[in-house]
Amino acid sequence: MSSAPPPPSSDAQAGPDPDLLAALSPSTPPLEQQRIAAERPDLHAVLAANPGAYPELLEWLRTLEDPAVQAALANRAPAQPAAAPVAGARPGPAPAAGAPLAPAPPRRRAPMLIGAAVVVVLVLAGAGWGVWTLLGRGGGSSSATSTVQEVSAGWAEASHKVWKLDVDEDAVIAVNGDQLVVGTRNSSFDLTRVTAYDVSGSEPKEQWETRVNQDDGYVSYWGDWVYLGGSQLLKASDGAPAEAGWDEDDFPTFIGSYALVCDKHDHCTGWSASDPTTPLWEQDIAGSASSMDLARYNWAVHDGSLVTLAAQDTAVRLEDGTLVDLKANSTEENVIPLADGWLIFNYVDEEYRVLSPSGEQVDAFEGAWPSYDKKTNARLFEAPRPTGAQMRALVVDGDLSWAAVTSQYDPDEKDHCSITLTIGERRLVPARDDGECVYGVESSWYALSSDGSLLMHVEGSPSQTSASVALSGMWSVADGRPVAFAGSEPGEQPMWLVNPGLIITFDREHGQLTAYAPGKK
Repeated sequence: MSSAPPPPSSDAQAGPDPDLLAALSPSTPPLEQQRIAAERPDLHAVLAANPGAYPELLEWLRTLEDPAVQAALANRAPAQPAAAPVAGARPGPAPAAGAPLAPAPPRRRAPMLIGAAVVVVLVLAGAGWGVWTLLGRGGGSSSATSTVQEVSAGWAEASHKVWKLDVDEDAVIAVNGDQLVVGTRNSSFDLTRVTAYDVSGSEPKEQWETRVNQDDGYVSYWGDWVYLGGSQLLKASDGAPAEAGWDEDDFPTFIGSYALVCDKHDHCTGWSASDPTTPLWEQDIAGSASSMDLARYNWAVHDGSLVTLAAQDTAVRLEDGTLVDLKANSTEENVIPLADGWLIFNYVDEEYRVLSPSGEQVDAFEGAWPSYDKKTNARLFEAPRPTGAQMRALVVDGDLSWAAVTSQYDPDEKDHCSITLTIGERRLVPARDDGECVYGVESSWYALSSDGSLLMHVEGSPSQTSASVALSGMWSVADGRPVAFAGSEPGEQPMWLVNPGLIITFDREHGQLTAYAPGKK
């Protein structure tokens, strides 16, 4: 494989990187993913973590020896680490410039671009059920998990339209509880206006509207703020503009109510949504400049504190900058956060070490991690991180008795969705009415209602503590049938679970938001 290209110049960092945003977005079409993989080796780890990456691309990425890529692949699903690099494997024909060319994408209809896809993916990775109050520190709401668990069983019976709202076809959307924000963009895709609506009643009511000017802007929630890109913020309660303390050209990583910025000199700064103008702490963390993808996808809550990987062998406590040395060999080992510590694994020698939250070794074992076509645990939004004991049971004994939902991929199934989920004695295929898989179900997260009646496929992750979850599918556990929404296409159009009894969909083709409630009208 040819060597990686030189890093971009400082001028190239002056604005948002469109390839980075596309590599992050689960709705980027496969052909565009293929181009980025061929032209941007520096974004391979981002593509590896993208829940919408097409299967052939993932298999090709598994042949690479980049530890960041292998860590991102491993974290797509806790029970599916990357396979060992194949000796002499070739990534495919090379373009004229000499960069490796990813495998051709499969022939399938690309999903419609999700306006808030960047919003969803900028806040990736998960912790456990008890993290929600903690992650909400700094002013953020933390109701996402309770919402998906309390979702109305009535959705399985029927749904009806409650209201409609016309918006621009190129609008960007974010939802947080009873508030919906709509970002309007000009022909250059610059954000020019943000409008907030109260959606708690029978019709949406405008709360405020603010004129803005943000190049390549978008809207997302961070604590009590609406983030527009760069350092621009709006107060969610009234739309008042504010400036965050980081530089306009920085690319912060948002995790819960915290943000992390590391510069090219490995100097990192932590921020909180409770006061975005003043840094919480500053630390020099070796290797952090090239490891921000790790920080996005590898966080957990340990001993009551939110932590994340700032480098391949170093974790940082986001509330105060305390560092944890994980003593991982960055060339041979990968790190996965657990609910009760860290898992360090050597995917070649199949050796595993379990560390405590503070980095002390508490267990070690050997075993074969299930291959991609073996039964594994499905990642659950409400309990996304396994424990060290659960990982030992899986790797050493093949024991999945602890998993509420299991997943099995059938590589021989070519005509329909090749994934089967098992919930107790019930089995269902996460597909649309036409039999095709809901886009992205090869990874990402599922959510199971507390009464066991509904299973949802969730776009984004459990770190969405200040935003309503986006859905791409919902199924009745009793009969495995997908829940239908007349006039909308789950898996094709963006959907937000506003509360247990309200879902909003976005028909971009017609520029229309539609709200649904469960049951017949």
